[in-house]
Amino acid sequence: MPEQAPPCSVQIASDGRIEVRGELTFATVPTLRITALRLFSKVRSVHIDLAGVTGADSAGLALLIEWMRELRRRQHTAHFSHIPDALRVIAELSDVDSLLPA
Repeated sequence: MPEQAPPCSVQIASDGRIEVRGELTFATVPTLRITALRLFSKVRSVHIDLAGVTGADSAGLALLIEWMRELRRRQHTAHFSHIPDALRVIAELSDVDSLLPA
């Protein structure tokens, strides 16, 4: 039986934040990427809240960097909150932590 991807979601909260929940991993990133890009067109100033993230790997970090690149291309302002420690460590070790505005 094929392995199923862990549950993940990205949605706009009632206060306008974009909430990410679940795992940011190789298994979930493709779905999260597409969903988030649709949501970015609905907001101008983007606050991405990662408090609901339960796990992450380097694919999750790549996704956050891609989101920042896309938001800058659209001339949106953006910041992240509640960046998981695992992602911070990967970003620091990769010397890309400055790409994740908090």
